[in-house]
Amino acid sequence: QDIASYNSGAAEARGNVLKAQTEISTMQDKMPEVDATLKSHKAQCSEEAASMKQELDLVTSDLGVMVEVLDKTTCNAGSAASAAALVQCSHCGNDGGLVMLQHSELQPLLNQLQSSVAHGYVQHHLMKTYNEAVARDPPVMLTQDGVTRQIALVKKGHSLRARRRQNQRRHHRRLRMRRQSPEEMFAEANVERIPEANMPVDCVPNAKCTLGEANCERLRDRFFLVHAGIEDRMSELSSNLGTLETSCLAAKQNYEMQLQNLGERLREENVRLAEATTEQVEAEASGHLKAQQHQSVDKAYQSTMKECCDSQNDLRAESCALEKIRGELEKLNGLSAYNTDCEVSEWQDGECSAPCRGGTQTKSRSILVHPVEGMACPPLSMQESCNTHECPVDCRLDDWEGWSACSAECGGGVRERSRSVLASPSHAGDPCDEKTEAEACNPESCDKDCELHDWTEWGACSKACWQGSQRRERGPAEPAQGTGTCPEETSDARMQFQVCNVGSCSKYYHRTLDQQNLLKCGSKVDLVVLLDGSGSLGTDGWAQSKKLVTNLISSLQGGEEEVKVALQLFSGPSTTENYKKCTGGGDDIPKLKDCGIQWVKHFTSDTAAVAKEVEGLAWPAASTLTSMALAEAEAELTHGREDASSMVVVITDGQPMSHTRTLQAAELLKRKARIIWVPVGSDAPMDLIRELASLPKKENMIHIKSFTQLSQRLWANKIISHACPKLV
Repeated sequence: QDIASYNSGAAEARGNVLKAQTEISTMQDKMPEVDATLKSHKAQCSEEAASMKQELDLVTSDLGVMVEVLDKTTCNAGSAASAAALVQCSHCGNDGGLVMLQHSELQPLLNQLQSSVAHGYVQHHLMKTYNEAVARDPPVMLTQDGVTRQIALVKKGHSLRARRRQNQRRHHRRLRMRRQSPEEMFAEANVERIPEANMPVDCVPNAKCTLGEANCERLRDRFFLVHAGIEDRMSELSSNLGTLETSCLAAKQNYEMQLQNLGERLREENVRLAEATTEQVEAEASGHLKAQQHQSVDKAYQSTMKECCDSQNDLRAESCALEKIRGELEKLNGLSAYNTDCEVSEWQDGECSAPCRGGTQTKSRSILVHPVEGMACPPLSMQESCNTHECPVDCRLDDWEGWSACSAECGGGVRERSRSVLASPSHAGDPCDEKTEAEACNPESCDKDCELHDWTEWGACSKACWQGSQRRERGPAEPAQGTGTCPEETSDARMQFQVCNVGSCSKYYHRTLDQQNLLKCGSKVDLVVLLDGSGSLGTDGWAQSKKLVTNLISSLQGGEEEVKVALQLFSGPSTTENYKKCTGGGDDIPKLKDCGIQWVKHFTSDTAAVAKEVEGLAWPAASTLTSMALAEAEAELTHGREDASSMVVVITDGQPMSHTRTLQAAELLKRKARIIWVPVGSDAPMDLIRELASLPKKENMIHIKSFTQLSQRLWANKIISHACPKLV
């Protein structure tokens, strides 16, 4: 029994050895794979970060160049910038050619721009300014001498750019920039080389370069847009770089944690292997020792049994001889020779009084032949000790402990439980059952999409006529898990619209003195009107914009239970110093006038008085800081009525200075109000405005294609119908 117990222990230990060896082999295979993935990840992150930093350096340098350009673009009477002209080389570059400035200071500065985004912005806005200029006055063709002078400006810009690179050579060494000749620089600017002539000739080549006069205010406004675009790109790169570094760090830590866990598991399995090997060796050694002891005892047993058998045989032979001698003696004495001795059976073992640690046992035997004048019968019973060996001790286990936490929250994990040994088996006692057990848990996928609530009821119609919409929505009831997704708040899965009030607005018309149809707003609305006064409007555009706002505000029925209106005139800063203040780049807190923001009237129910003030507004003719205009509108709404609808109408014609800031400001404002955009003209940034408008987009964008249409009552009526669910 002892040998069997030790053999069983050795077999169990051998199983643990094989299990540990398998786990160790798995860990040793996985660790190099994870380590290689980690190294590849680090290299990829380093490469992407270096590329972003390279572009960020270029964009940062270009931002400094544009500051110099803006500082030199002064539009005072007699200033050099006021006399600047635009040169279009129609056969240079792509998509309509290349536009440059005929200016001894500005063009060389523009040539110092290095990033593709800066070149793209400059060409886009110079081309737009050139097209506006030639729409007013026809261009003139450059002579060969004029083209040569323009090349000289490009060469001058190259030399300035080369000096700038030389000063930053150490910082930009990793960018592997190469020095370029003036001819190469001219080619980079997409201007073809003009063959040198023996003398200036006023000829007209097939590839034409034409000259158009620049409008200084518009040019400065466009340079502000270029500066803001480059600044947006710099912010985007900085944000992307931060996001990249964060994600790379998280992934790096994840891989390192995997390596650490694999290392810990490898060490644990090595310990288990050592322990199992020790147990196997000890069990095998104990089994061998017991086998040797068994052989020795068995040998002694066999020898003793032989001696005992020989003694018994000798005693039987001696007994037989004695019986014969006794018979002969009896014959000599004249006694009967036919006497019989008592014969008894073999001893029969009775039950031991104790199974172990010593008991008593009664042995008995029966008489087979009763004695006849022979030897009397020996004792028929006797007692002797029995079961003197130690009692076997069975293994006793405690109750199971509780299950451990699952090793994974989802995707399949393992949980374990164990129980301790109260008594170890000995003296051939029953071995222990399993002391630990494991089972699978959390088999559900880690990637679970969110669950949504039921739809809300359909809301009120947004318009009284000319096709409005009703909205219903639903939010998440259970969040997404893992890489599961949840539909965007504005997606069709969470927000839906249906058409309502498709009829005409004719029944709400009021006839004006000049026989025009007019809609009147009677809704309880807090309406903020933002009027763009940027330089891109032009004199006529500004005049027409004021007529539209006058018609709009005069159609509002003011009152505590009706409309309250606020009017803001916005443009933007006219100097780089004010631009820095207004966009958070300076230390001083800007005044609204420094940023081109003017509150004509805060919330009031006297709509007629506000409409009268519009006529006297002066044209700011500056840049377009739309982001700050939206932020100011958000602040104004804090003074509105709690039970009134909040509306913001933005009338604009051009690009905001910063797309990024404008999008951010619009998102914040849309949490408090509905924004209706009224883009005017063919140059209005429709794709951007589509992002800025509230949902549904169709109801919150009113595109007026020409400034000449602004004075028509139709457009004021359209805005009224969009902004006022209740018409009177």
